[in-house]
Amino acid sequence: MLSQREKFVCYVASTLNALEGQEVSDDFYAALLEVLREGKCDELSTAETKDILNQIVDELKDSPQIIKDIMKKLG
Repeated sequence: MLSQREKFVCYVASTLNALEGQEVSDDFYAALLEVLREGKCDELSTAETKDILNQIVDELKDSPQIIKDIMKKLG
């Protein structure tokens, strides 16, 4: 079974994937975090969800290099 943190990351990732290419406001992201926390991961605090999201954003900054590494391995 997934932990509350793992569930939250999955839900954020799938939601962001569904929104790819769409412009959304900061208010939307704040509401998304709260809806996910309340509805799916209620054992997490608001501060924990914000911290997780910040960690996700930090990790995503590395994604261009990861893509390059994958292409290098395939090439």
